[in-house]
Amino acid sequence: MATQGQLNSLKNIAQRFRTVDNEKLLRPSLGEEALKVEFTPTIQDLRNKFDFASEYAPNVHDTYITPVVQVFEQICSQIEAQASRSNAEHWGNVVYYLTI
Repeated sequence: MATQGQLNSLKNIAQRFRTVDNEKLLRPSLGEEALKVEFTPTIQDLRNKFDFASEYAPNVHDTYITPVVQVFEQICSQIEAQASRSNAEHWGNVVYYLTI
């Protein structure tokens, strides 16, 4: 079974993901350079994966939870970084961001 520490880590990362400002991340005001069209389905898919992992993590050993937490941490860090960029930086990173 997963330890409480790993469950807390997963919960904290899921909370960070849910608190990212989607307007800043997707930038619909940028028109063609916005991520809204390309990335909205991915955001929903990630939400589903966070929900799935959170629901079943208590029944899984830490050996399997640790890599999931690490991947979610990387995803969350990238999303937070993209949301915090200025419009010019955002525009310059859109192609890279969509390929990771």
